[in-house]
Amino acid sequence: VLICSATSSRRTMEMSLCGSVISDKNKNLSTLQRELLRWHYRLGHVNFQNLQWIGRQGILGELGYKWGSTSVKPPICEPCQYGKQPRTPKQGSTSRRVNEGILSKEKLNPGDLIFSDQFENSMGGRYYNEQGRMNTHHEYKGETIFYDAASRYIFVENQVGFTAYETLQSKMKFERMSHGDGVEIKRYCTDNGIYTSQEFGAHLQINHQTIRHSGVGAHHHNGPAENAIKIIMNKARTMMLHALLNWPDHTELSLWPYAVNYAVYLYNNIPNQETGLAPIEIWTSSKSSYSALQKSHTWGCPAYVLDPRLQNGAKIPKWKPRS
Repeated sequence: VLICSATSSRRTMEMSLCGSVISDKNKNLSTLQRELLRWHYRLGHVNFQNLQWIGRQGILGELGYKWGSTSVKPPICEPCQYGKQPRTPKQGSTSRRVNEGILSKEKLNPGDLIFSDQFENSMGGRYYNEQGRMNTHHEYKGETIFYDAASRYIFVENQVGFTAYETLQSKMKFERMSHGDGVEIKRYCTDNGIYTSQEFGAHLQINHQTIRHSGVGAHHHNGPAENAIKIIMNKARTMMLHALLNWPDHTELSLWPYAVNYAVYLYNNIPNQETGLAPIEIWTSSKSSYSALQKSHTWGCPAYVLDPRLQNGAKIPKWKPRS
């Protein structure tokens, strides 16, 4: 009888571990912990402390007040363990952190100072044309990032190459977006490289903008842009790992440009616990309704789209898939 009871309890435990961690069958987590983990997935694996603070603000509904309570212990997120682990510093070693306030001193308005940098990815990213069709002749090789010193707003643009022409096109797209938001770009702070090209310099003169390049061996001058790359890469990598763990048949590593774009979108719309405002609120000088967070979805989850013929009011054979 004891052997049968042990076997039965072991089978019960194995069954409880089958399926998703946030499934109602998982008795290892409470209802509030599962709901907290669901929003953690939906908001791009934002840290639990900030997430629970957002819940207590009432932004994510009445249930957010409950799982936002400090009495609810945050569960361990497996993708975060894979995607956000840093290197353990050596015992006795010290690190000096550069104060970003010194670099952005007196830059109180959005657009007064923009940090910019580029990052490269050896794995080609999937490229779609304007019609939404995949272009097999081009692959994204990296992105150019723009970081506003006053609002901490981030803008990224995918690039096939890192020529002066493509970088200039990214700059123009960023400035068109900023003009639409009522923000005038006045000054840039960048590394050297492509930012010292004649084309880039000529465009700065036309728009009456100034630029400051990092000194030799002084990459910390452009530290805010490099830190922004770190934040977005950690978030995008974790979202992709979460998708690979849950839907390996539908997830490809070539989708990384879209994970990066969604990571930036979430970052700009998530309010900061220190200021109580999201970067996009400071950037646009307007209060957000936070609908972007309320309607967010877990990145990478499979979606089913209605057949285009049915969308246009036509008919399809009865036994054909409708999506």
